[in-house]
Amino acid sequence: MLARVGKEAITAGDLLASVAHATEEGRGKMSEEEFREQREKLTELVAEGVESIVNRQRTGDKSPLTRTEKMQRQIIRGLLQKKMQTLLVYADAKRTIPEEAFPQVETQVEEQFNNELLPKLMKRAGVKYRDEFEAVLRQRHSSIERERRHYFQEALAQQWIQQNVKFNEEITHAQMLEYYREHIEDFDRPAQTIWEHLTVHFSNHPNTDEARAKIARMGNQVLAGTPLSEVAKKHSDGVTAAEGGERTWPSDELLSDDVKKAIQGLPPGKLSPIIRDWRGLHIIRVVERRPAGRLPFEKVQEEIRQKIKNERVSRQIADYVAGLKQRTSVWTVFDNSEATQPEQPN
Repeated sequence: MLARVGKEAITAGDLLASVAHATEEGRGKMSEEEFREQREKLTELVAEGVESIVNRQRTGDKSPLTRTEKMQRQIIRGLLQKKMQTLLVYADAKRTIPEEAFPQVETQVEEQFNNELLPKLMKRAGVKYRDEFEAVLRQRHSSIERERRHYFQEALAQQWIQQNVKFNEEITHAQMLEYYREHIEDFDRPAQTIWEHLTVHFSNHPNTDEARAKIARMGNQVLAGTPLSEVAKKHSDGVTAAEGGERTWPSDELLSDDVKKAIQGLPPGKLSPIIRDWRGLHIIRVVERRPAGRLPFEKVQEEIRQKIKNERVSRQIADYVAGLKQRTSVWTVFDNSEATQPEQPN
């Protein structure tokens, strides 16, 4: 056991399974192979961190933590805090919902899981049968039952937050204008290039010749008049292919020097030749170059409205959870750990 929130426990298995949920936001921002590799490395890091905590407490080891152990504990704390917040809200819902009505709520959410989420998860994992999916989940330190329980707790917690937080408070024009003036530098934009991307990853094809033949077919379709966005949606391996392959430069994504040179040097509207790098083959086209400047208030009103709404909601959720902590028994493995010890070199 790594933590307890009221009567709800968080075990090492729960924490390791939560790594897959925590990394899900990264899916689509990189290739599927890179995403899986990153998830596996993080899972291994968390598993080693949990083992280190358990071993130190069992043996009474008080030696300074290594840098790796410090990093592992930081990751574990973050995962625990997210899970504990969910359980705090979930426990509040269980206390409030009449006991005789709770089984009906659980049945409704379980039906949603079985009919909607589970088929999507199985499809994403590339399996057709439940026993195959169980085998996949075991490799991630999870199971269908654990995924169902996680879904139920998350769904009920989200519904309960909706009942305890005001999401639609009025935001006036004056409040938005005040926000704009107070955060004026946030609306300064660097020069940007909007570009379109067709790509074929070597990892998805048996050899280079087949990859080159596919990227050439895509380029020829665009030259023949098919919109690049349509070709990208049907055939490209790019991270934004499902949205038509459109992207913005500069960005945080790792791009090869040859792709960067093409983005920076191509005139708008011209299709690049096939570009090869370590990942695969690419064809790009610059759509528009936008100069640097400050966005006027009229163009960012909706963005500001959303920012103000998000800040208000975040404050309300933080206050609500803080109140729950005051009246709920909470314990974590760090409450009696050596986490405050100085670190030592690896």
